[in-house]
Parts: sequence; structure tokens; C-alpha cells
Amino acid sequence: MFSKIKNNNKGFTIVELLIVIVVIAILAAISIVAYNGIQARSRTSAAAQAAAQVVKKAEIYNADDTTGTGYPVAGSTLTGAASTTTYAVTGVTFGTPAAAATPSTLLYQKCGHTGTTTAVSTAASITVTTGARVGYWDYQQNSIQYLNAGQTSGSVGTFPVGCVTNN
Repeated sequence: MFSKIKNNNKGFTIVELLIVIVVIAILAAISIVAYNGIQARSRTSAAAQAAAQVVKKAEIYNADDTTGTGYPVAGSTLTGAASTTTYAVTGVTFGTPAAAATPSTLLYQKCGHTGTTTAVSTAASITVTTGARVGYWDYQQNSIQYLNAGQTSGSVGTFPVGCVTNN
């Protein structure tokens, strides 16, 4: 009377497939976020390393300086130096660092005072160079961070020290 009904359940149900797709999507989202964080740390590290190189070369320039001007007036002094000098810098460009820029784009600021109690307003107003500030883009904090060479803030006697961009 009753014939045996065979139920061939081969394959997966739609619910099982959806669950697998959701799990894969979650894993992909986690991987993408982790990758972006690693990439930002890597770019920040490269930018900080480039800035540290420029700061070291500015210190060498200051130590080797025979003209009495002290630290370089502009970043181009370092990048345009002959390769035989100890302070020559390669592989960086000076401009305004930003998220869209490469990690080798740096900001060079000349620091010094005017020889009066007047605050520094332009690079030309600095009569005594006391240091330099090199800025790089921090891809994790989305802001410019600075490394210093020499005196970049405070005052020399009664003369206020200031830094201005002079790429």
C-alpha cells in the first residue's frame, strides 16, 4: 500500500548557504580593517624615518657649517647639496604633507629669532637661525607631527624663537 518514499537530500539548504556567506563576509570585513591599520602604521613609520633622516642631516649641516648661518635655511639646501657632502639628503620632497601625499613628502621649517622682541612672522624676518623643525604626515592620527633639530621654541634672551615654513 504505502510505497517507500525516498527523500534524497543532497546538497545544502538556502539557510546553510546564507550562514556561510555571512561568516565569510564578517571575516573579510575584519581582514580589511586590520590591513588598513597595518598599512597606516607602515606609512607613518616610513614618513617618520624620512623626517628623522632630514633632522640628522640638518644637525650635521649645523656642525659642518663654516658660514656661521647654523641650520639650513630651507629643505632644498639639503636636497640640493652635492652627494659628496655629509648632509646631502635624497629620496624626500619638501611640501605640505597630507594623507594623499607620499610618506617622503616633508615640511621643513626654519626656526630662529628676529634679534628683537618682535615675533617671527616670515622666513625673511629670522636674523638668527636656532634650529629646524621637520613635519611628516601621521597616517594613524591624520595630522602633521614634528621632529626638532636645535632650539625650535622658547626664547633666546628676550628674543622669542619661532618657526616658519621655508621649503
